[in-house]
Amino acid sequence: MKRKEVEIFISSAVSTSREIELFARLFASPQSSIFIEMYPETFKILQYSLLKNIVLNVCSFFDSAGDRRGNKNLSVAFLQKEYADAISDKGKTAAAQALAIYEDLQIDGYRNKYFAHADVDTLTAEEMLQHQLSTEPLLRLCVHLMTLGLDIDDDGRGVTAERLFGESRMSPFDNGTALLSLLSQASPVKV
Repeated sequence: MKRKEVEIFISSAVSTSREIELFARLFASPQSSIFIEMYPETFKILQYSLLKNIVLNVCSFFDSAGDRRGNKNLSVAFLQKEYADAISDKGKTAAAQALAIYEDLQIDGYRNKYFAHADVDTLTAEEMLQHQLSTEPLLRLCVHLMTLGLDIDDDGRGVTAERLFGESRMSPFDNGTALLSLLSQASPVKV
């Protein structure tokens, strides 16, 4: 990669896709309910932390190109502005598809109300604001982001987003048993 920020953008999309995969393994698989029942408090904290990280990471891809202080945001808008001449129709389509998924999921409202601003009315409401998040569309969104980045600069390697996505999946044997083992052996923290 000749363009460091593009490399980091692609790497961030890969990393976010792995977090989404981990979330699905820990909380959306049929076997996960057994582990969640064993350590409900721990898994509630893990679930919230991982969800928060995924939401913040995904939303950061759709921030503006920069802020009023002149800071640049490593986002789709930044890449579209900085590399307008390098983005092909395929990259433009990938960016549009990623944005469409992002908007369908309404993830930015969820971020703004719960994580970015801790909106008092939302946090104290009788009913929690519901998000539209699910694993499959979030993973597709990440692949579209990888496609955009690779369209700008794949360093002539001909790597596709689908191949990069496939090669970056977690091991099928990494199912959280090590985490359970650590939890069962951990002693309480003393203050």
